[in-house]
Order: sequence, then C-alpha cells, then structure tokens
Amino acid sequence: MAEITNCPELSNVDVSDNNITDVPQSIAMLKKLRYLNLTNNNIDDLPAYIGTIESLTKISLEGNSMRRIRRGILEKKTSELKKYLVGRLTNDDLKAFYEAESGESDRLPSFWHYAISDGTGVKKLKLNSKQIEEIPPQAWEIPFKSVDFEDNKLSTIPDEILNISASLKRLMLSQNVLREFPAVICSLSNLTELSLKQNRISSVPSSIASLEKLESVDLRSNRLASCPEGLLKIRKLRILYLGMNSIRNIDSICELKDSHLEHVDVSNNNIGSLTPNIRFHRKLTYLNLENNVAARLRLPKAHRG
Repeated sequence: MAEITNCPELSNVDVSDNNITDVPQSIAMLKKLRYLNLTNNNIDDLPAYIGTIESLTKISLEGNSMRRIRRGILEKKTSELKKYLVGRLTNDDLKAFYEAESGESDRLPSFWHYAISDGTGVKKLKLNSKQIEEIPPQAWEIPFKSVDFEDNKLSTIPDEILNISASLKRLMLSQNVLREFPAVICSLSNLTELSLKQNRISSVPSSIASLEKLESVDLRSNRLASCPEGLLKIRKLRILYLGMNSIRNIDSICELKDSHLEHVDVSNNNIGSLTPNIRFHRKLTYLNLENNVAARLRLPKAHRG
C-alpha cells in the first residue's frame, strides 16, 4: 500500500478486501485525499498521521479488528476520529513530520508547529504575540486542552471553538482588542481557567454561570463598572481577578453565602466600602483592595485593626 502514497493527486482510495495488516504513515502525504476505503482487511490500528490530512472527510473501516482504537471512537464521525488520532502524536512526531515534507509545510496551516505535548499527545496550543487578527477554523481541528492567543489583535472568537469544547479546559485571551465578552465562551462547559485581561470588555453575560467547572477568571484591565453577577453563581470559582476596572462596590461578593472564593483581587477600582458580611467568607485567604478610594474606604468594624 505504501506505493500509492507516491501519487499526490489521489482523492479517493479503495483498498478493501486485500488482507492489509498495516496502513503506512506515508498515507499522510496524500494531501488531496477525501475518501479512504479500508473495509474487510486485517487492520487493528491506524497511523496517527492520518489525522493531519485536512481534505479527508470519510474513512470506511468495517470488517477490521481495530483492536487498538476504542469502539466509541470508531463509531463517531471521521472528523472526531481524526482529532483522536492527532491527539496521539507527540510534539517531536509533528516536528519530524513537517520537516520531512521538504518545504511544503510553508503552505499548510502552521498550528501543529505551535502545539505543545504534555507527554501523552498534543494538548496545548500557544500562539501569543503573533499579531493575529482572526483565528482560522483549522485551529479547532485538534482537541487541545489549553489554548493561548494572548497578546494578539483578536476582536472576535469564532464559533468553531465549540469543536473542542469537550477537551478545552484553559483559554487565555489576554491583551487583545475584544470589545465584548465572546458569548461563545459561555458554551465551553469544561473550562476551568479563563483569562481576558487587558481587553475592552464592559460587561459579562449572566449565562457565564453555566460554566460550572470554572475555577479561575482574570478580567483585570477592562471596562467593568460592576462585579459580574453570573460569575458569582459558579460554586467552584476560587480565584477572581477584577483589578484595574471601574467597579464601585463589591457588595455582591461580600453578600455571597457558602462562597468558595479563596483569592480575590479588586485593586485599582473605585470601591469605597465593604459590607460586614465579608467576614463570612471562611475560605478567603487573599483579598487585594489596593489603590481604591483610600480616603473613603471603610472596612467593617470586625475587621478594623
């Protein structure tokens, strides 16, 4: 089967009923391949590099043992199978693959070049300080756990990010030009850490409360006039950065019951006082009120030294 990978124009390959036991890694060189029929062979695994073929939309695998890939994965769409396969590649695998393409990588999406392996596969995408204005859809074809687009020129976040909602846990979008909180973020149900520091956001939708796994949020240096109520409904939220905004009071934080907040930064705002109920925050270990309205800032009697 390796011989056919020397035919770069192939778009449809049918090698069914041939007693094939292995699919060569070089199959990934067929950049125009759309359909691969492998039915009724003796294949028990697929090379992870198949997942890098952007044009591939269908793989037929019926009649093979496929013992090394879980049935639940095999029953999903080809796009999901491709994501799974790419996730098995290490960063060194990807680097070697693109180096072997003899310069062709310059015309291919470069997201894999910036992927970082955690030892078990590609899990992180780090593309900060690249002057990026728009994220192409190809960025969301790999099931990243962490995505970092800090210090770019993004004004929107595409809905295609939902393609990796099942895996995405950490999203870093600080230092961009977002004027509104991207609503699509509220559908990233597995997110645990979110940073939108140094943007131009003036409000946060109440639907953010649906992110029940969120533990850390950084909204420093935006244009918030009040504490986002939706955030405070997230029971797992432990770390909250709201410094350098225009917030006048944090009564909603002070009045929280059964709060899990441990670290709160509301420095450099316009806060003048705290309500006595702040004392009920038993888990709170860090509270930064630096550089607020110092002349008027009043602490509850129980907290005055």
